[in-house]
Amino acid sequence: MTKSQQYLIGAVVALFGLVILLFRPELFIIENRPGVTHLMQNLVLPYGFIVCLILFAYLLGKGIGIKPWIPVVLVVGVEVVYYVVINFGASFLPEKAKLTAWLGHFKGVAVNNRSMIQFQEESAQYDPELFYTLKPGNSHFRSFEFNTSYDVNSLGVRDDEASLDHPTVVFIGDSFTMGWGVEGNQTYASRFEELTDEKVLNTGVSSYGTAREYRMLSRVKLDSVKAIVLQFHDTDLEENAFYLEQKKLGTRTKEEFDGQVNDNKKYMKYRPFQFMKTALLNLLVPAGSKAEEALTGNTNENPKYVEEFYAIFSEIQALKAVPIIFTYTGSFYTAPEKVKLFEDFAKKNQIQNIYFVNLGEHLNHEDYFYFDDHINAKGHEKVAKLLVDRYKEVVK
Repeated sequence: MTKSQQYLIGAVVALFGLVILLFRPELFIIENRPGVTHLMQNLVLPYGFIVCLILFAYLLGKGIGIKPWIPVVLVVGVEVVYYVVINFGASFLPEKAKLTAWLGHFKGVAVNNRSMIQFQEESAQYDPELFYTLKPGNSHFRSFEFNTSYDVNSLGVRDDEASLDHPTVVFIGDSFTMGWGVEGNQTYASRFEELTDEKVLNTGVSSYGTAREYRMLSRVKLDSVKAIVLQFHDTDLEENAFYLEQKKLGTRTKEEFDGQVNDNKKYMKYRPFQFMKTALLNLLVPAGSKAEEALTGNTNENPKYVEEFYAIFSEIQALKAVPIIFTYTGSFYTAPEKVKLFEDFAKKNQIQNIYFVNLGEHLNHEDYFYFDDHINAKGHEKVAKLLVDRYKEVVK
C-alpha cells in the first residue's frame, strides 16, 4: 500500500467521524450519566468535529498529492466567510441582498446559531405553568445584528412596573410583540403608547403560543382595559392544539428548563467552525432544517389551527369582553393571505369583537433584519402606526 493510499484511507476514516458527529449526535448521550453526557455534548461533539474536519482536509491533500495546507486553508477560509457575512454583513450588504437565494442560506445558518433569550440564565426564569417568563430586572440580549437592553417588571414581561397598574390596552404575543432585536422604546407596543397616550402593558414573551399568551393575560388586572392587541405567529399551532386537547399547558419541569439553559450557552459565544457545521447539515438535509421547522409551523399536523385559535380566543374574551385587534407576523416575510384565513372564519362563524390588521400588505424586506426572522425598528414603527389607526376606528 502506497503512502498516498494510506493518507486517503485516513481521510475516509476522518470523513466517517464527521458523518457520525453530524448526523448521530444521540450516540453521545449516555443514559443515567449526566456528567459523562455533559462532557460528550460540550467537548467531544464540538471539538471532535473540528479535529475530524481538519484531519480530513489535511489527509486528503496529502493523499491527492497537493500541499496539505491548501485544503486546510480552504476549509478555514469558508468558515471565515460565514463568520464575516453573518456578523458584519448587515453593515455592508445592500438591502436587495435580502431577497437573494444565497443570503437565504446564510439566514438559515444564522438562525440555527443564535442564542434564545428565553433560555438565557440572566434574562429568563422558570415558571411552573408557562415554562418560563422573562426575569425581573435588567439584562442584555445580543445576536449577530443587535445588542439590546431588557427592563422587565415583576410579572416577567418587558415593561415597567407602573404599566401593571390598571393598563388600558394590553398587547399579547410572542417575540415579535416582546420586541426581539429592538430596544424597549422601539417596540410597536411602546410606540403605540406614545402615539395614543394610552396606558399600555406589553406582555409579549418569546415563543409563547396563543395558549400561554392567554394564561399570561389572566395574571393581569384587566378592570381598566379598553382593548387587547393580539399577535399570532405560525409557531403557535402545536402549543394551541396541545392545550385544547389536554385542557392544560405542557408540564415542563425545572430540570428541563435548566437543560435548555445549559444547551443555549453554546450559542452565546463563537465556537470554531460552528457555522460550517450548520451549513453542512442544512445543505445535506435541507428538508430537515431546524431553522425552517422552527419558524413555519406544521399546518399538515395541525390543519384546524384557525379553529383552534378561535377556541382559545373565546377564553380570552371570557376574561375581558373588549375589542381584540388581531394581527399576524411571519418570519422573514409576512404573507397577506394568512390574516384573511382568520378574517373569513370570523365572518363565516359570526365571531364578534375581533378586528384585523393585515401587516402582510405593508411589511416588506426592508422591515426585517438580514439574518434574523424578526422585524427591525423600522418595521416596529410601521406596525405601530397601523395598529394606532385601527385602534382609533375600533375604540371611539
